[in-house]
Amino acid sequence: LDKSLINSEIKKFFSMKIGPTWPRVLLDAKKRIAWDAAIVSGITFERKISIGGGVDFLWNKSSEEEKVGNNKYRIESEEKTFMFPISGYFSISPIPDIIVNPSFSGQIGLNTMYFSHKENKKENSIPDTLLNDENGWYMGFFWKIGLDAIFNIGSNTGLFAGVDYQWTKPKKLDSSEDESYFYRRDMSGIGIRMGFRTFF
Repeated sequence: LDKSLINSEIKKFFSMKIGPTWPRVLLDAKKRIAWDAAIVSGITFERKISIGGGVDFLWNKSSEEEKVGNNKYRIESEEKTFMFPISGYFSISPIPDIIVNPSFSGQIGLNTMYFSHKENKKENSIPDTLLNDENGWYMGFFWKIGLDAIFNIGSNTGLFAGVDYQWTKPKKLDSSEDESYFYRRDMSGIGIRMGFRTFF
């Protein structure tokens, strides 16, 4: 490590963020937007270079409903996606003391995801065997880069908003089909986020 970093002021930091994202696999779905929330914590050097770790939670849920009586509905189809990436975190804020300052961040880690699709329609265009095989747990590599504008509301606290891009294509962990076939869902996509960051 650079001696200037070793001798610099070291603090802890905590950050929370949330926002919409558009994974590629959902662009043709009825509900294209997924929501992504994240918590990140670690240490920072002079509030310029920060390292740590965090966990994201991404979710998307959609359904088609049919009214069958007074205040009574029937669910014709339902789809759920829940994603839980755990990653290491790194960020650079070159000019943290000005009121509005830029920050670049990166994350890299392991992604775990659960996907479920159910069809209750009488005439189903998708074979039940395909739906059942695609449902289940997925796992794969995960990375994300982001660019934020941070608005300092105090000496150790700031609000931020920005954009990010995540890359992850988790693979289904098990399948009842031949071993030469497998399922993969492309959850890569661009997102918008906002949140707050504090040093202590």
